[in-house]
This record gives sequence, structure tokens and C-alpha cells, in this order.
Amino acid sequence: MMALMGSAQEKNLSALFDYAVFNLPENDKPYVETYLDINAWSLNFVKESEGQYRATVEVTIVVRQNDTVAYLKKYNLHSPYTSSPEATNFTFFDMQRFALGAGIYDLELTISDKASQQSPAVINEKLVVYFPKDRPSMSRMLLISKASKTVEENVLSRGGYDMVPYISSFVPAEQKVLNPYFEIYNLDKELGNDNYLVYLYVEQ
Repeated sequence: MMALMGSAQEKNLSALFDYAVFNLPENDKPYVETYLDINAWSLNFVKESEGQYRATVEVTIVVRQNDTVAYLKKYNLHSPYTSSPEATNFTFFDMQRFALGAGIYDLELTISDKASQQSPAVINEKLVVYFPKDRPSMSRMLLISKASKTVEENVLSRGGYDMVPYISSFVPAEQKVLNPYFEIYNLDKELGNDNYLVYLYVEQ
């Protein structure tokens, strides 16, 4: 988990960012998921139609390998509407998913408040995509704050459930359950084709 903070001028843009790398072993197609959780109170809300207010964040994701851009996406992320520019005691979440081949990359995330003149917040991370074909490997483990059966397929859907990642390092008392989620690939390379179970034990 990485914290993003804007400049000290005006409001400080505040957000949490994290990512995970997964694989589709049947197709040998690794992919990356990015998670962005933005604090609404750190944004400037603008009045729109019918007395509703909304903030807009410009997000740019660039993934480079050496001097080559392997992935680029720039988009506007809108907050939920509020009835007042002061009613901003909430966060809103965004997740992106994109394919990447095996290799080592530099990921750069830039976010800025569209209604502010402050400098964008930028974070740079090293991204390693590698799942060997001849032995077991594992994705990064996520903590899931909420899981519910998928009614309509969406970006949070996985294995028939909608899973909301929890990306903060702080766990409030009211958060009673955090479920770990990870994927293991190519277990048959170690255990053969027999049926098997995988147990996870977490000590509190």
C-alpha cells in the first residue's frame, strides 16, 4: 500500500494506492490490477445540475519497460454526487485491470484534482511480472473487505463473487472481517493431478 499526498497548497489531495499481479495459467496471460482509494474531503467539489456537487480526479497510469511504453491510460474518475460541498466524509474506489507480459516494469501513477491548481500527486513503483511455467507460483495476497455473490459481472467480479480490496494499513475497530485472497498456479507441477486441498492458517 502506498499513500499519495498532493502539495501543501489549497487542499491536500489524499489517496491510497496499491496493486497486485495475477496470472491466467491456461492462457499464460499475466495481468495487473491497480487499486486507488481517494479521500473525498481532500478534493474540491463543483456544483453541477440540480444543486448536486461532484469532484473529478484526473488519473494517468503509465507502465514502461526501459524506454518503451507497455501500457498507458488516462481517464477522469468522478466522485459520487453530494448535496453539499462540505458533505465529503467518504472515500471512493477505482480499480483497473490490464495485461502485461513477463518482465520488469516501472509503473507511474499521477492523480490531480481537476478543480484545483495544486501540483499532481505522483508515485513510482517497480513492477515485476513473472510466473514460471514449470513450478508452482503465487499471486500477491490481497485483503478483501467485502465479498458478495456477483449479480452482474463487473470489474470487481472474481470466481462468482464481487470482491472489494482493502488497501489501507489501518484497520478500524468497526472492520470486523478481512478475508485474505490469493491465487496459486501450477500446483500440479509439484503434486501431480491428484485432488488436493490448500489450508491457510492466520494467527491473531
